[in-house]
Parts: sequence; C-alpha cells; structure tokens
Amino acid sequence: MTAMPPTRLFTYGTLQVAEVWRDVVGREFPSSPAVAHDLATFRVHGAGYPGAVIEKGATTPGVVYSGLDAEALRRLDRFEGSQYQRLEIRVESNTGVSLMADAYLMAPGREGELTTEAWTLERFVASGALAAFQARFGGFCWMEDGND
Repeated sequence: MTAMPPTRLFTYGTLQVAEVWRDVVGREFPSSPAVAHDLATFRVHGAGYPGAVIEKGATTPGVVYSGLDAEALRRLDRFEGSQYQRLEIRVESNTGVSLMADAYLMAPGREGELTTEAWTLERFVASGALAAFQARFGGFCWMEDGND
C-alpha cells in the first residue's frame, strides 16, 4: 500500500489563527499567506465563523498549511464536521506561485446556512467573536473523547 503524500490545506476562517490551529491539530505545520480566487466567505447563520462557496470573481485571503499527514487531516475533518466538505482548489501563494490545496467548503445542500454577510478575520477578531469562539469550544478537548 502506498502512503498518502503530505497535503496542503488552505484555511480562510478560524483555522488561520495559530492558537486555534494548534488546539485543533495538536501541532504546528509550515504555513504562509495565500489567496483563493473564485472563493467567497460568508458568516454562518447563528455563528461567528464562516463558510466558503465557489463564486466567480471573488477573492479570499487565507493561510496555506503544508505537509499535513493523515492524523492532522483526521482531526481537521472531525473539527469541520458534516457542515463542510474537503475539496481540492487552486490558490496563489504570497510569492505568486499557483498551488493546489485542500479547503473546507460548505457541503452540498448546506449553502443555505450562510448569511449574505461577507466574513473577514479582522472583523471576527475585532468584534470579540474569536474570544467567544475559543471559550465555547474550550480548547477542542471534545474532539478526542468522541462527543460531538
């Protein structure tokens, strides 16, 4: 059996925050700023965090993490849950290089859970929503005990 090659992941929401990333994944991976073209982020109804959908002409800034292994992806898949689907998209690195990376987009049929309010990390942090998000999920300990 061939081992799965390391994966890149483009993050556009709470996982851009290093502390959230470490809480979810349990360790650090190389990362750098990137942009996804034709991807738009909107706030999820009743939540402070975003979801992303394909939208021609949209541009979404984020962070690309590199070298992810199967354990990191397992933890990320569990964190994102059924609300999102991990798909491969094209992103542009901060040096202008085009890369393929996975990203968590709204799962088919769940797009209606998005508001029309564009989501930005800056607004999320400034509004206090990041602190509330971290307090609510309490270090993400729930991920390992099998309770959703």
